[in-house]
Amino acid sequence: NQLNPLDIQSCQSLATTYDASSGQYVLYCNGEQVAAMTLPDSGSGGGPDVTVPVYIGEVPWESDFSGCVERVLIYREALTQGQVQQATLLTDAPTQQPTTGAPTTAEPTTATPTGPPLGPAAFDEARDPSGTCLTTATPPSTVAGTVLTGESHSTVMKIDWTGATYSGSREWLLNLGNQGTGAEHWLWSGGNNVQFGMWSGGN
Repeated sequence: NQLNPLDIQSCQSLATTYDASSGQYVLYCNGEQVAAMTLPDSGSGGGPDVTVPVYIGEVPWESDFSGCVERVLIYREALTQGQVQQATLLTDAPTQQPTTGAPTTAEPTTATPTGPPLGPAAFDEARDPSGTCLTTATPPSTVAGTVLTGESHSTVMKIDWTGATYSGSREWLLNLGNQGTGAEHWLWSGGNNVQFGMWSGGN
């Protein structure tokens, strides 16, 4: 399943949340909701503990993202919009996670966050201090736990679109998991065309 394209290059921060209890898959741009859909039951919830591969900005099987991924946060829950906004602020702060509240070291890029405080991320990686973009493909980084596409989870990514030039082949911003057990993917197809999707069990 995929959400409709949006003015993707205006999004310095992208986030998706998935609520397994309702099937709601929500897309945020700069902390504001821009799309939502209800996914069919994946049937993969409550699976065994596994190590979930996380591919960022590149994958072994298709084109690398020509822009720059600056930071990725993954949470093992469906964040509220206020929590997504807190995480959006966090992408401008150092990688150390606060246990409550939003960071005070970054200027707000969205409306003032509201709602429950944001807990620590299950996964947090940022670009190298030297300025090298964040890329993780072979071997991928990992986040331990049950199959994420069968359970509630959220992903927040900070992106620099400067210099992004479409290669003519789909460019991967993110692949979380694998097709055999369940995965989520973010793909850029040039211009404002971006695909956000999930699949499970090879379907």
